[in-house]
Amino acid sequence: MKIRTYVLVVAGIASLSIGCKGSPAAPFNTLQDSQITVLRLQNYQDPVAAAPAATQPTATTPSLIPGLPGLPIPPEFQPQVQQAQTMICQMLPPGTPGCTPTGQPTTQPVQVAPNAPMFEGFRIIGQAQVMDPDLREAIIDIFGYDKNFQAAKSPCMFPEFGMSFGGGGAQPPANVLISYACNQVQARNFNWPHPDNGMKEKTVKSLNEVIQKLFGGG
Repeated sequence: MKIRTYVLVVAGIASLSIGCKGSPAAPFNTLQDSQITVLRLQNYQDPVAAAPAATQPTATTPSLIPGLPGLPIPPEFQPQVQQAQTMICQMLPPGTPGCTPTGQPTTQPVQVAPNAPMFEGFRIIGQAQVMDPDLREAIIDIFGYDKNFQAAKSPCMFPEFGMSFGGGGAQPPANVLISYACNQVQARNFNWPHPDNGMKEKTVKSLNEVIQKLFGGG
C-alpha cells in the first residue's frame, strides 16, 4: 500500500510539472499546424513619391546606413540599426543579399525591384516556408508565451523579418513584424496577446536559431 501511494504521488507531481507550461496564448494556440512563412524584409518603407530628392547629409539631415538604401535613420537609432545589420549578416550565409562574404553589411543597397512583393508595407527580400514540425513548434513556443517578452526599450520599428501564421482559408493570416534593431516585435492585424512585446535575450537567441536553420546560415 505504501509503495502504491508513493507511485501515485510521483505520477501526480510529474503530471503537474508537465502542465506548468500551459497552452500558447491566442491566436498561437490554434496555429500549431498552420502554415508559417518567414520573410526577410527591406526594413524601411519607401518615401512618398512626391518627396524631394535626397540630399547630402548636413548637420540637420540624418545620415544613411549601409545596406538601408535611402533611409534616413535618426542619429539616436544609428548604432543599434548598424549592430542589428551586422548580427543578421553573421547569421545568414556569406554573400547573402546585403552582406559581404565576410559577414558584414554591404556598403551598397540591397537591390529590390520596385514591384517586388510587399509584406505589411515592406518589400520582401527573401522568404522561407516552415516545413519542419520541430521548427514550427519552436516558433509557436517563442511567440505563444509572455515569459519570452519584456517591456520594449526603444520606440522604433525597422523590421528585418516578418512572420505570417496561417492563411489560405476563411481566416486571414496573423502577421508579425520582427525588428532586431529595435529589439521588439509588432502584431499587425491581430491583438498582441502579451503585456509586452520587447524581446528578451533568450528570445533573440531562440529566434536566431530558427532563422539560421531556415535561411541556411550558421
